[in-house]
Amino acid sequence: MAWWQDQPLRMIEVCETLNLNGISLEEQARLVARLGGNVQHFHCMDHSAHGDDSGGMNDDGFYFSTDLSRLQHPDRLAAYLPLAHAGGIRVVVYVNVHWISREFGARHPAWRQLKENGDPVAELYNTATSFCINTPYRDWVFRMLRDLCRYEIDGIFYDGPLFFGNTCYCEACRRLFRERTGQDLPLKSDRRNPLWREMIAFQVASLKRFLADSDAVIKTANPEIAFYDNSNGLSPYWPRGQNNREAIQVTDLLAAEGGYMYEDLNQAIYLYKAGVTAKLLSTQAAGKPSGVFITTEHGPWTFAMHQQCEISHLLAQTLAGGANYFISAIFPENIHSPSLEVLADYGRLVQNHPQAFHGTTSAARVALLWPALSAESYPSSIPVTDFTQQAETEGAGDVFREFHGLYHALASSQAPFDVIDEQAFDDISRYQLLVLPNSGCLPASASVQIREFVRQGGNLFATFETSRYDEYGTRLAEFRMADLFGVRSAGGSFGPMRWDYISPPVPSSSPLLDGIDSAFIPSPTYGTQVALEDGQAVLYFRERMRGRIDSVPALSTQPCLVVNRFGRGTVVYCAATLGETVMHLRFPEYLTLVRNIVEQLSAPPVQIEGAPWVEVSMRRNGQTCYLHLINQTTGPRRPMIAVQPLFNLPLHLPGQMIIGATALQDDRPLTIQLDADGSTVILDRLDDYAVVELEGWVG
Repeated sequence: MAWWQDQPLRMIEVCETLNLNGISLEEQARLVARLGGNVQHFHCMDHSAHGDDSGGMNDDGFYFSTDLSRLQHPDRLAAYLPLAHAGGIRVVVYVNVHWISREFGARHPAWRQLKENGDPVAELYNTATSFCINTPYRDWVFRMLRDLCRYEIDGIFYDGPLFFGNTCYCEACRRLFRERTGQDLPLKSDRRNPLWREMIAFQVASLKRFLADSDAVIKTANPEIAFYDNSNGLSPYWPRGQNNREAIQVTDLLAAEGGYMYEDLNQAIYLYKAGVTAKLLSTQAAGKPSGVFITTEHGPWTFAMHQQCEISHLLAQTLAGGANYFISAIFPENIHSPSLEVLADYGRLVQNHPQAFHGTTSAARVALLWPALSAESYPSSIPVTDFTQQAETEGAGDVFREFHGLYHALASSQAPFDVIDEQAFDDISRYQLLVLPNSGCLPASASVQIREFVRQGGNLFATFETSRYDEYGTRLAEFRMADLFGVRSAGGSFGPMRWDYISPPVPSSSPLLDGIDSAFIPSPTYGTQVALEDGQAVLYFRERMRGRIDSVPALSTQPCLVVNRFGRGTVVYCAATLGETVMHLRFPEYLTLVRNIVEQLSAPPVQIEGAPWVEVSMRRNGQTCYLHLINQTTGPRRPMIAVQPLFNLPLHLPGQMIIGATALQDDRPLTIQLDADGSTVILDRLDDYAVVELEGWVG
């Protein structure tokens, strides 16, 4: 078995690329070991700005032996390898393939990525340019790989490669696209162009070819050298051309920047960003290792450190989601920060209990779809990353926001759940409940798989325009899954509803409304017109109001929440953007509704009373189960300053006769009470994060 597959990976990167003299090699090896790292991204290239030149890769800055270098520097790589290996640290060389200095770019103008107007990229990180992997630049990179593989390194990591939202129109891309299609490249900004999808497919194929050829160069030199890149997180792949399902076929593991936090961390997308990424990549990695890149910086303030509990939260979400943590960008200027000490705590936890973090599988009974196809063909925001600018959509049904709102609601329900994509529909029979957040663009094959899942007893919760379009974004005459929803289309979408309401009929006895006493629940922002067929309405829209102070609105005949039986399963359909409204407003009634749906349509494996701000994940390794508990007593806001410890939490496990329970952070045995309907484990103290090992778990 390859080294990257036989143990949990605890990657620590000391980011010297802007200051190669900031820390000695000896001190660096000691730091990585002290912080619990067993893998390191090592920098042997100088990317700092010099004189009038910008930062980025430049062939003046190589600190290893290669004939590509214009200047001779000390061989840092040769000097560091024995220091790291003596401490049990695997060395993965950081290779930036997308950030190119202006001067280097000017010497190779034909290699540069060109924008739609023909200008080269000149503003990467506000100053630099970028090269295209379809140009002869690719052969230059392969020469560098061969030189690096002469060393006893353990891996090579590509930061990049990627295209940008308005590239690439270099001569090589134009020629290759013409050979592929017989047509000229369309504008990437013109999504209505019939060749637009072919252009995105071309960019995905170009990146996959570059990764495959890179891996071939590396594995020919040494098959024990791991290779991976900085992949895509929860974002449409069309702006960058990075399709994780394609990339993982030609790389050794799947990792993305799920722990990079920018500016206003109180935005809802940051509440669970690391957990979202960990769960999605664990699905998309298809059995290979997955990792979440976590930075210690509060972007865009590169040298400003997060608080210790903020870093702890990112680490906890990553491990609970089944991924390895990859700590990146610890700058030499911050190596003495107290915030870093939490890394050592997590390093000891993973090192002492590898069985809890390696080779595990999810025990979740609920799956939340990341609607990847809809994100490409239906309105979806683009989050800010190191590679993309933030772009918000206007109007109804933003997929990105709908997903994040339902993720937040599911996490608040305390039910363990996975994040899957459409390719995972082949294996949905292991779940009890499938959640589709405005999954507008579903192919016919997917709707067949979902229909059979429900027919056989699986349950479904879907929102807004799910299945209203084909996979290419073409609106259909009817929902593909109208028979599952128990409705038919009665028109288009409506809204925004800024001061309107939804209400149950009178009388109402649906268990989905348990704990919701209000007759005037704030309405989701947008709805879509449907009429009942076989389904039963649990909530209706009230008549629209002319202003927030108006006559009391009557109950309309327009259903908002519908329950329908189909085969042996139950379907709950919300004809509105419930998730997007949760993301922005977090109405308690919505969180209660989702919790009720989860409890009615699945069997949550753990119940926690009196601790609503504890997120739960559950994973298995053989016959042993691991319960991950993340303390969020700060409430739904970031950045975190401090977490309030919780004491004597009763963890009720219905139907389970647990024979042993241990809190792994300090190998502390926990009290077990046997109940008439299962077992209750008493967790005497929960700080930021706890992993409870449960022996005797069945199911």
